[in-house]
Amino acid sequence: MSKIIMAAFDGSANDSISCIIAKTMALRLEGSEYKNNEFYLSDENYELVNIIIGQLDDQTQKLREAYREIERSAHVESYFDNLTIDELFVANSCIREFEMILNAKNCAMSCSFIVSGASVIQIMKQVRMSAAKLRRAIGDLMSVERQLRVASMNKYESSFEMTSDKVTKLKLATEAAITSHS
Repeated sequence: MSKIIMAAFDGSANDSISCIIAKTMALRLEGSEYKNNEFYLSDENYELVNIIIGQLDDQTQKLREAYREIERSAHVESYFDNLTIDELFVANSCIREFEMILNAKNCAMSCSFIVSGASVIQIMKQVRMSAAKLRRAIGDLMSVERQLRVASMNKYESSFEMTSDKVTKLKLATEAAITSHS
């Protein structure tokens, strides 16, 4: 059952997200057009941005579907083996790094050009929003796994009920230990 999460990443979270990062790094402003006091992406770059957004949204959709299936399952723990948990951690790291790259790229674009309206910055904002949605989907799955881990640890903890009888016995044992050491 854990295969559904792996399938959402097409087998490898690192490869899946790295491919999107590589496409984002290929975005260049040199081919941008300047008209009406704004910079617009070239048709080639605009197409690339749409592919990036599409891949991010597709990845998010697959993870949301996995989340819904897990939520409906009676055996939630069967979805989280060690490999799946590792992939979620890798995916979380990759998407956070991707967001840092997007923020840096956005800052570079903001500092280099005066832009407004439906411009390069607006398009980058759409990419950043899609990346944030993917991060949230990954985080939701990690949250389920964390809850399972906490629940399984609590399952094996011994419980100790404090009753007046136990308090009395504890006091007597403490007093006996104190008097024997005196």
